[in-house]
Amino acid sequence: MIGIIAVFIVVPMYWWVFPPRLPIGAADGTYVNSCCEPIKLQNGQMSFGHSQTISYVVEYDKVSPYVLPSAYVGISGGKAVQIERSISPSFLRLADTKRPEAIELPSDTAIFTFKRVKRNGS
Repeated sequence: MIGIIAVFIVVPMYWWVFPPRLPIGAADGTYVNSCCEPIKLQNGQMSFGHSQTISYVVEYDKVSPYVLPSAYVGISGGKAVQIERSISPSFLRLADTKRPEAIELPSDTAIFTFKRVKRNGS
């Protein structure tokens, strides 16, 4: 009896504390904003600009799913996407839980929303 109760309490709490990752392809696509060059997400690799590439995972919390790059990715001067390896990475929020159609990147002064223009592979 105690084992059954433990399963119904411990397992949901575990999922609440450590939610499972979303499939890495959930965010795949090309995203654009008029401020900067397009961002391409493909199988755990984010690329933009002149051959800049960084790895990422897709996870979620109570707020929404997000892309977590291996280093900070943000907007520099409102004009360019940049990687800053000396800063801790920020969550790049995905706008929709089931089919993300936008991703948000931070800057010093604002949040820039990049809209998906195409899904990679389709």
